[in-house]
Amino acid sequence: MGSSATPDPKKRKDVLKDYDRMALPNYSPERDGDDSFVTVTITSLTWTHFTINEEDQTFVLEAWPSFTWQDTALSWDNENASKEGHLHFEPDEIWVPDITLYNSANPADLGVYGKTQCLVSKEGNVTWVPPSKFVTYCDLNLKKWPRDTQTCKITLGSWTYHSKELDMQFGTQDEEDRVKILPGSNKEDMEWELIDTQANNVSKKYDCCPNNYTSIDYTFTCRGDPHFTLISIVNVVLFLLSPQSGGRVTLGAINFLVICIYLMFFRTRLPEVDHVPFIVMLYGWNLILVSISIFTAAVVSNMSRIIGQSHPPQFLRPLYNQSLMSVICLGHLLENSSTSGGSRGTSFKLGSRSVEEGASGAGAGLDGSSSGHDHGRSEWTLLAATVDRLSFFTYSTVTIVLLACGKGQEELRAGLLEHYDAKIPPPAPSSNEIVSVGINLILNYFSVEEVEHMFVANVWLSFSWVDPRLSWNRSEVNGSYILRFSSHEIWKPDITLFNNAYAADTDHYGDTFLMVYPDGKVKWTPPARLCAHCKLNLIRWPYDRHICYLKFGSWTHSGAEVDLKIATLEQASNKNTGDAVFRPVDEQLFIENSEWDLIRANVSRDEEYYACCEYPYVVATYSFEFQRNSPSYVATIIIPIIVVSIVNIMVFLLPPTAGEKITLASINSFILCVYLIYFHSTLPALGDQLPLLVLMFSCNLVLVGISLIMSVIVINLSRVRRASSPPQFFRMFCNAPFAQFLGLGHIVPYVSQTHTRLDEGVEMRSPHENSGSSLNFDKDDQTTNLVVEYDAPYMANAEWILLASMIDRLTLIVYSVVCGITLALCLA
Repeated sequence: MGSSATPDPKKRKDVLKDYDRMALPNYSPERDGDDSFVTVTITSLTWTHFTINEEDQTFVLEAWPSFTWQDTALSWDNENASKEGHLHFEPDEIWVPDITLYNSANPADLGVYGKTQCLVSKEGNVTWVPPSKFVTYCDLNLKKWPRDTQTCKITLGSWTYHSKELDMQFGTQDEEDRVKILPGSNKEDMEWELIDTQANNVSKKYDCCPNNYTSIDYTFTCRGDPHFTLISIVNVVLFLLSPQSGGRVTLGAINFLVICIYLMFFRTRLPEVDHVPFIVMLYGWNLILVSISIFTAAVVSNMSRIIGQSHPPQFLRPLYNQSLMSVICLGHLLENSSTSGGSRGTSFKLGSRSVEEGASGAGAGLDGSSSGHDHGRSEWTLLAATVDRLSFFTYSTVTIVLLACGKGQEELRAGLLEHYDAKIPPPAPSSNEIVSVGINLILNYFSVEEVEHMFVANVWLSFSWVDPRLSWNRSEVNGSYILRFSSHEIWKPDITLFNNAYAADTDHYGDTFLMVYPDGKVKWTPPARLCAHCKLNLIRWPYDRHICYLKFGSWTHSGAEVDLKIATLEQASNKNTGDAVFRPVDEQLFIENSEWDLIRANVSRDEEYYACCEYPYVVATYSFEFQRNSPSYVATIIIPIIVVSIVNIMVFLLPPTAGEKITLASINSFILCVYLIYFHSTLPALGDQLPLLVLMFSCNLVLVGISLIMSVIVINLSRVRRASSPPQFFRMFCNAPFAQFLGLGHIVPYVSQTHTRLDEGVEMRSPHENSGSSLNFDKDDQTTNLVVEYDAPYMANAEWILLASMIDRLTLIVYSVVCGITLALCLA
């Protein structure tokens, strides 16, 4: 980067005399076309050191990027060109592109470049090679840690100049020359080995800005190269010790402690990720096996040290028979035990309790006791050795299976995902290139949000399709039958609830694994809580019945790309009638709603056209018909309205002069108002779909209000003193036949008697002499007492009392008819 000759110092001042370091080089307002004003070329990216920090999930690269561009404002004449070299400028003296690390781990710190000088040639070509340290976030996959392979990216681009102002290019078309290692750097000593590098030019439009921005992506593929092995085999030695050895439990406890320390090391070294490294899982299982081996060692040690004449229980004796012990390589212990027993003058058979005594007889005394001790202890020792060896084989088998299966599945997963693009649908097995997706639904619970007109369902959805890119041969990968992938690792159909109540929330499903089978079949069964719009008809509330729908379909793939197949239509069709049999409920999983009863459910497949798109979209529609279960409504709403209606009848049956009529009617109206307020807070705004029950309460309130008004009128007619009779057009209704029809025949004779006495000029007493007298009328041996507050001179008020009673009775008839009709309509 040096120059062949030293330039004239005055030349720098001449070049910078009228120079504006904030002006974009080569800018011209009259420039047309799509070419940029300035092109920044990264001739190479020479790296000196890199590492990956698993705990922070960051990729750190120390490199020397080489930037070149042309700035005509920095050129000078070519006189004495052979003597002139390069001019040196500080980065803050001339224009320097604001190349920024887009995916920086610390966005607030943009100072990734060192403060080095720029070299400018006489043609205005600028070269800038600043030492840099790039720190970016990297999405790590640590399942195969510490021998994992990671792919990290560095994106460099201008922060303020879009593609029509500044363009970025490579200095060479050879990809191997775009990223270089500094000569002398020793990557053999690093923890990570760089196995591949790529560089690509990207033009992208961001949400913040209307224009595209060009950038360069450098991709580094690294592989862990640890110099240590973390797999412990010390626990195998525990089973190779003698059963009588006292160090078995000690060795197991030490191994248990070592594994716990390693797990603590993993916890501090590794970050919080959505997957567990296989080595951590292996150590977790190893910890369980070690704890079992410690327990087994304690049991075996106890068995091998038992001293007494007792023998092992009968059901344990098959564990140390001759054939089994020969298979597990313990035949020599059986031979030693028999030889030891013969030398003492006593022999025994394994599997029986018979003991042959020696020449000394029954063995009474110390000699016989010693012989019994030896026999029992020998059997317990054989049993202990057998259990120990079986535990050893079990431990070894489980460890080998974990290692083999884990390694096979990890390699298989890595191979399947190596060139897999989760954004591209799988190739269809047939020539029509339509991906067939099976769909099924199991309803676990449902409810209805009446105020929001919303149907809420907790379901298990099941999707299945075939992806040939994910098929494999079971015989080549340790017999693996099912592989599980995260929902973001492989392609899955974008099946969306079309009538979603929350339009902006399209992520309905739980983040569960996808199961992949050897033939490429993919099955995904996510749980979901679905909220769908549903038009409710509450006219017959609370005896209403509704039908709500769940409509599923692909959001971006038309029927020409993704087809939905209803699994129940294909697998559970009735062979005789051809009708679809849909059973959406698993009785073991379904939780009944105490308010709603599910009557039936159906599913259909349709092709629908939408105004936005040219091709039809396949839609799977699940319909659910349900009815309100209303016993509680009977006790809390139906019975009260019936009782209020009956009690309101009592208002009309009270005597016309009773003041309780107003009190009773007022209480009834208050109760009805409280219920109407409750309905307003519980039921949604329904427009023209007013529930009949609410209408009944409203009509009842109107009738109670009318009865209250009529009670006031009746009391006024029956209590106020009047010397004259009612008008002639009112008196025509007070005739005997009409009064008899209304059930007031017991009052008519009294009114007639009053008229006779008034016509004959009967002398009336003064008001003070007969104040508050009672008038008795006999009819059919029944006596009716009317308390008349008027004195004899005002006996003509009997006609007013009769008129008030007739109005009261007519109102009762009208109220009963209207109330009966509304009750019949609501309860039918």
